Amino acid sequence: AAEAGKPPLATPDYIKSLYGVPGNVTVKLATQSIAAFYDESWSADDLVAFQAKFNLPASPITQKGDRPNIQSNPGGEASLDIQYITAMAPGAPTTVWTINGSNPFSSGDEPFVSWADQVLADPATSLVHSISYGDEEDHIMEVSKDYAFHLDTLFQKMALRGITVLVASGDNGVSGTRITSGGMNVTEGCSKSAPEWPASSPYVTTVGATQIGDDAKTEIVCSGATNGLITSGGGFSSVYSTPSWQKDAVLSYLAGPNSPHKDGFFNTKGRGYPDISALGANFPVYIKGKAHALYGTSASTPTIAGLVTLWNELRLQKGLPSVGFFNPLLYAIGADSPTAFHDVTIGNNGAGESNAYVCPISFGAGPGWDAVTGFGTPVFDQLATLRWLKVADSPDARQLSWAIGLQAQNPERLQATFDKVSNPSSAEYGRYLSIDAVNALTAPAQETLDAVHAWLGHRRTEYSAATNILTVHSTVGETRKLLSTGIAEFEHTAKVNGKDVLRVLRATAAMDIPEHIRSKITFTTLDQAPIHVNAKGRPVLHTGRPSKLEAGQVEATPAFIKKLYNVPTDLTVKLATQSVAAFYDESWSADDLAAFEKAYSTKAGKIVQKGDRYNNMTNPGGEVSLDLQYITAMATNAETTVWTIDGSNPFSSDDEPFVSWADQVLADPATSLVHSISYGDEEDHIMEVSKDYAFHLDTLFQKMALRGITVLVASGDDGVAGTRISDGGMNVTEGCATAAAEWPASSPYVTTVGATQIGAGGIEVVCSGATGGVITSGGSFSYVYAQPTYQAEAVLSYFASDGAPKKAGFFNTKGRGYPDISAIGANFPTYVGGEMQALYGTSASTPTVAGLVTLWNELRLQKGLPSVGFFNPLLYSIGANYPSAFNDIIIGDNAAGVRNAYTCPIGFGSSKGWDAATGWGTPRFDQLATLILNNGTNTSNGCLGY
Repeated sequence: AAEAGKPPLATPDYIKSLYGVPGNVTVKLATQSIAAFYDESWSADDLVAFQAKFNLPASPITQKGDRPNIQSNPGGEASLDIQYITAMAPGAPTTVWTINGSNPFSSGDEPFVSWADQVLADPATSLVHSISYGDEEDHIMEVSKDYAFHLDTLFQKMALRGITVLVASGDNGVSGTRITSGGMNVTEGCSKSAPEWPASSPYVTTVGATQIGDDAKTEIVCSGATNGLITSGGGFSSVYSTPSWQKDAVLSYLAGPNSPHKDGFFNTKGRGYPDISALGANFPVYIKGKAHALYGTSASTPTIAGLVTLWNELRLQKGLPSVGFFNPLLYAIGADSPTAFHDVTIGNNGAGESNAYVCPISFGAGPGWDAVTGFGTPVFDQLATLRWLKVADSPDARQLSWAIGLQAQNPERLQATFDKVSNPSSAEYGRYLSIDAVNALTAPAQETLDAVHAWLGHRRTEYSAATNILTVHSTVGETRKLLSTGIAEFEHTAKVNGKDVLRVLRATAAMDIPEHIRSKITFTTLDQAPIHVNAKGRPVLHTGRPSKLEAGQVEATPAFIKKLYNVPTDLTVKLATQSVAAFYDESWSADDLAAFEKAYSTKAGKIVQKGDRYNNMTNPGGEVSLDLQYITAMATNAETTVWTIDGSNPFSSDDEPFVSWADQVLADPATSLVHSISYGDEEDHIMEVSKDYAFHLDTLFQKMALRGITVLVASGDDGVAGTRISDGGMNVTEGCATAAAEWPASSPYVTTVGATQIGAGGIEVVCSGATGGVITSGGSFSYVYAQPTYQAEAVLSYFASDGAPKKAGFFNTKGRGYPDISAIGANFPTYVGGEMQALYGTSASTPTVAGLVTLWNELRLQKGLPSVGFFNPLLYSIGANYPSAFNDIIIGDNAAGVRNAYTCPIGFGSSKGWDAATGWGTPRFDQLATLILNNGTNTSNGCLGY
């Protein structure tokens, strides 16, 4: 327990619990070290006593350096460092470098270059080095500037050998030692900030200190003003400029209220520090056999060093290299995955040690990176599960193809035209454009193309008018020079569908793209790898018999579905076309399709195989087999295309190649009028790793709509929590705390399909793992896309119903709600590899609805009317005015997980009218057919352009 007025005792167990460090990790491969300057020594007896007190295993300790270690006279600094670096990384081989002498230009300063010389000369030097020493930057630059810059070169040499150097940010707050040791009064000492060195070097990772606040749980800035004894150092260098890897973080901080806004107080163009922090108050340490409570960044720095050793161990066990220079990786994670840190937002570094004085201006903590705690303190497990890992620098001679997405010249025209042709109340409804007209509408300006080509020089390029993507072919060396960044291989440590993910080439740092070019680019596929993300992408499909058969549970054969939704059995397609998408290694088999047709008396039309990936009929997959068999069963005789697409999302190789699919679909002058997609990712994940890429796909969805194409997307099979619990590693409490959203199901430019099942008495209910449905239908509200006007009234009505969750903050009430429509999605007999399987999911309901849209298209085309195109405005208009055109689903919710593995306390419930579990419900084919035909009668003169 903490003494009155003091922070809690920072024992090893307390620190590990605070940061989620597992207690069962023993280091076997990774190595670490501490530096001991002046006359600092350590005692083996003290280390043994410390380990015995806190139940820690022994670690092999190696003594190195040009100064003898006097174990009979241990010092507090070396004792603290050795005891806590070994406590964090149990079993790690640890070296203590006791270094003689001092800075040759100033006998009162540390022998940093001598230390670096001995470390670099050691062929078996440690991978992590912790340094708890420092000087005032202005002093060291005054007495030995060239010596300091020489040390920077040595830090860089260490990085080239995969070494991580961690340095304490200092213990004297914003004014440094000017007042305590420098002889200045408070007014003089506080007149401007005092950066610390080598903490200010851009070639080390600098560590600040926190303490536990008065509430006994919240981390705040360690400060002499709040019983922290010391005050954490932090600020901006007066010598080193802001490195590229921290520019965005620094700019964000400078624009906020926690940065000092007094002119001349600090160098706004300088390297900001610290980079990360950890607890630094009230550390029990054994010195000469007695326990002492020590404070400082001297405590937080070896703590972080030990954690880096653990991360190295996890990498080395996988045959991957060590972390090396940490900062580019650290800032990439901080920018894209801030939850990997405990964000410290309380406190500042205005006080002096022991609160001897308080400067009126200082660096304050705030959201994101700040100049007193960096990104905050670590969430170990999130940082430990770094999925994208740098494997090796790519050789300059290697050939490389990379893509640049170019902005449309007039995106407002695209949106306006999209709205007109998709809105049934518009005079231009259904007046679709030809492929050339659509491409012209969305083309980049000619000056943009000219400027980009001029920037790229002689490099060979290919431009896709369908997607506004420019593919560049060059060597790694040429690309590296063009972008002023390294190009390296990154490998994903996770498996997708049980298979290893291939390596990808990415930039190792922020790319130097001229501003006049950058402003015209939507994305590039060489952006830094999403190093922090987990595998999320997969087909939304599940197999197996339900664990609990409800009364009335039936086999969803084609005949049953058509009877359920009043679909005429004699309607044969002659004009309308349709397709399914097949990602990953999914293939289909003609033999399986023939067996299905024979078993259920269905008749597929011509099957067209397209896409850039070979369809392996000897290895059919459940996803595409289900999609193809049921889309053809619903739309008898319709020409159906299977798009087998190679590759993945270029920013995350575990996610689907949606843009590549859209590129090939849009480039096809004879592309199908209906496309069924049974794949998806978590929205927060996809926006985290490739937001601009996702928004680029939205533009392509709009282009499809302008050509009269309908895109239907599965809503997901994991209910309100999405894959957070099943795949994302969260427990039920965390995963159910807020509603998850699925993408591209959440896009306002697609029609999203949920799933139902047959419940007691033959009534359709929400498909749920809790009621024998195996899967639970996805449905939610987007956190990214605003609510489109076509669904605003329906959503407001739902919010007033009993089905909508009432918990504040559970979902985004201003977001795009989905699904839009549903169909049965349970117990679909499907032939896969010659055997019949019972399949479940929105992967079943989506091709079912897609086939029905093809039938409605057929009826329209037979009357000389254009295709349905983007369905949602018409769908919501019908739902509002003719609700009897749907089977309204009013029983069930989506709170359960797959196979009822868990049930969230809150889910989206079904209700009268539209709801976020089933949309408008399931279709009454005949009524919808009449309404869809009548809504199109004013468009018979439209251009059909497909």
